Amino acid sequence: MVIQSPNLSHPFHLHGYSFSVIGIGRSPDQNVKKINLKHALDLDRRGLLHRQFNLPPHKDTVAVPNNGYVIFRFRADNPGM
Repeated sequence: MVIQSPNLSHPFHLHGYSFSVIGIGRSPDQNVKKINLKHALDLDRRGLLHRQFNLPPHKDTVAVPNNGYVIFRFRADNPGM
């Protein structure tokens, strides 16, 4: 899961891999001014972060929305350290 600060959308690139984007969005809690990992994990435990498991887009770069999150999957099989 990648978390992004408010007022700034930012690209995320994973060198040497491509990944499946299974979730993307902003916090559904309008009272939160700045999303962080603790808040995102709490939303996830409550089932409030949407996931798309059927035919998720496959990317090597994704724009993380301002005050938002991206949930992605990838197979870490690149040899080396």
